[in-house]
Amino acid sequence: MILKNEYYKAKSLTLGVLKTFLSMSFDVVKRIYGIKKVMTIDYPTETYQYSPRLLGLPQLVLDSKGKSLCTSCMKCVEICPTNCLEVKGVEGKEPEIFNLDVGKCIFCSYCEDVCPDDAIKMSQEHILASHNEENLVLNFNELKSQGKRPEPTSSEQTR
Repeated sequence: MILKNEYYKAKSLTLGVLKTFLSMSFDVVKRIYGIKKVMTIDYPTETYQYSPRLLGLPQLVLDSKGKSLCTSCMKCVEICPTNCLEVKGVEGKEPEIFNLDVGKCIFCSYCEDVCPDDAIKMSQEHILASHNEENLVLNFNELKSQGKRPEPTSSEQTR
C-alpha cells in the first residue's frame, strides 16, 4: 500500500536530511582528528606524485656532446595520430626545425616507439598549462632541455 499522506512525505524528507547531516558531521570530525586522510594538496607548495607509468612531455635525447640523436628520418611525423610534430632537415643530420605542439599531443608515445635512433623519450613532466596558445608549441631547444618547460615570464603570470 502506497501512503499518499503529506505527513509521511515530510517525515521521510526530514529523516533523509538528518541522516545526510549526521554522515557529513562524522566525516568532518574524522578529518579534524586525523582519522580520515584529506585528499587535497596545497598545490603551489606541494605537487602530486604521479605514477611513473604515466607518460609526460616528449623530449629529445642528447648524446655526450650535447647534440640530439635525431637524424631527421621523419618516422615520428608519419606515425603521429594528431600531427603535432613538425620536423624539417636533411635526413642523416640533426634537424633544422623540430617543433612539438603540446596542445595537440595526446602523449601516446608512438613517436618514442617508432624512432630508430631512440632520439625521443617520454619525460615525467606533466604540468603543461599556459595562458597563450603560442607557448604550447615547443621548439628544438626547449625539447632538448630534458623535458622541462621554461619558467613563464612575469608578463605571462599576470592576467
